[in-house]
Amino acid sequence: MSAVLALAMATDAAPKMPTPNWTKTCQNRITVSDDFRNAKGLNASLWKVENMDIGHLKFSDKGVELHTDKVGGSVTLATIPLFTSGIFTIRMMGSAAPGYVSSAVIRPEAAAMDGKDEIDVEITGKEPNVMQMVAWTADTASTTPKAKYAMFGNNTAVKMHKGNDLTTNMTTFTVSWDGNAINWYRGDVLVFNGAVTKPGSMTMDKALKLGAWYTNNSWAGIVDSTKYPDPFQTIESISIDGCLTGNWTASSDISSTIEVNPEGTITKQDVVEHSTKAATTGSASGAFGYMTMAWPSALAVVSAGLAML
Repeated sequence: MSAVLALAMATDAAPKMPTPNWTKTCQNRITVSDDFRNAKGLNASLWKVENMDIGHLKFSDKGVELHTDKVGGSVTLATIPLFTSGIFTIRMMGSAAPGYVSSAVIRPEAAAMDGKDEIDVEITGKEPNVMQMVAWTADTASTTPKAKYAMFGNNTAVKMHKGNDLTTNMTTFTVSWDGNAINWYRGDVLVFNGAVTKPGSMTMDKALKLGAWYTNNSWAGIVDSTKYPDPFQTIESISIDGCLTGNWTASSDISSTIEVNPEGTITKQDVVEHSTKAATTGSASGAFGYMTMAWPSALAVVSAGLAML
């Protein structure tokens, strides 16, 4: 693990960055944003919820809370659309609970690709003021199915940036990724640039995954369930300006909404009931073009097509 990078003076504004190279050739560029504050539901045409058997979602005026109830799993929100490159901005707050990891991960959807072409922002309860930047890619020379190649050389997969406490206030994190480089921003400051030097790496289609989990080890800390009985990660909002893989259609039909229950949460039962209802009734899909749409979670979608630069 590398030394902690020097603190840069940052504000929490969105970063200003050069126009990415991928925008010049992308045939299906879209911008998606979602604000979870006081949301009344989750749009299932954009998000799927994973590992709900070990936790639940809770909605408040701060956003959506990801609650994980046991060691060994991650309650996760994952985008249904996949991207070949893009700018991913996540405004979130981690948990100060030792052993707990709050994260935003950009990685392939297939379980068999776990750990391959993976780009992370992580916050641990052990070091709540440290932004951890992680990059793994597939080691094509290995016969091991999940073999990893550390992007930063010398078998180093993690870079760290120390600053303000990331578990007391929302912080804006941005990852700009294409086939040549990965840039990590904390607020409006570029804190690390990682060149993609391994041939053929970082080329897999990826989803944005927001996940919180327990580890109980020396890296993230030892769990103290008496002091922290119910830790959670909070996501205020996300935005993606990316090159879409294949076809994806946002739905404006109410059947696309997993509604928040009277307790202000979404549980596994709520997800099951929504899936059963959707399978029975079907859902209408709205047009997908140059437009903005309001959802229960304030989702907005814009399709730009081929960028004109």
